[in-house]
Amino acid sequence: LQQYIVAEMPWENDDATVTVDAPNQALVVPEGDVQVQWATPPLYRWIGGSAFRGDVLVDGVKKQTVNLRANVEAYKEVIVSAGDISRGALISPSHVTIEKRAVSQLKPGTFTELDEVVGQLARSTIFPGTVLTTRYVQPRRLIKRNQLVYVETRAGGLSVRGRARALGDGYEGDMLQLANPDTKAEFFGTVQADGTVIVE
Repeated sequence: LQQYIVAEMPWENDDATVTVDAPNQALVVPEGDVQVQWATPPLYRWIGGSAFRGDVLVDGVKKQTVNLRANVEAYKEVIVSAGDISRGALISPSHVTIEKRAVSQLKPGTFTELDEVVGQLARSTIFPGTVLTTRYVQPRRLIKRNQLVYVETRAGGLSVRGRARALGDGYEGDMLQLANPDTKAEFFGTVQADGTVIVE
């Protein structure tokens, strides 16, 4: 069963552990070529414990069915705080490290890449060893509501630069609503990393 799980699971063998419980009774079958055909439990996601059913074949003929319990634990690299990070601090590479943690213990929104958190802000104080998720980290606000921002309009290979008033807070990648300060006409643009807005 362990060999079957290792072959079928989506995890690399070095990134997972597989433990199989010992059978609770002996298995006796007639002499011959014995094989066990295992089946993966429906909806099993290869994390945690489950019962696996195996059909015992002798010379290709099913003789018995066995059930064994097994547990799979996978590990993946995640972003972890290397020390205290104060609330509101801009997260830098020195604030974080990469560690392997059990997938079954990870929360939704866990970060796995450094560039996902570097340059972001700490929502609250983060203590050493904390696995960083969207609960702890938020994007840095680049534009404040009512702020005048530079807007670049692109069309037909031409680029025109002007200014507009932001009608809301803006973060990198946001589709932000703006208004022309003279005509009051409203339009949308995409916030860039430098705080400008691109309208296409």
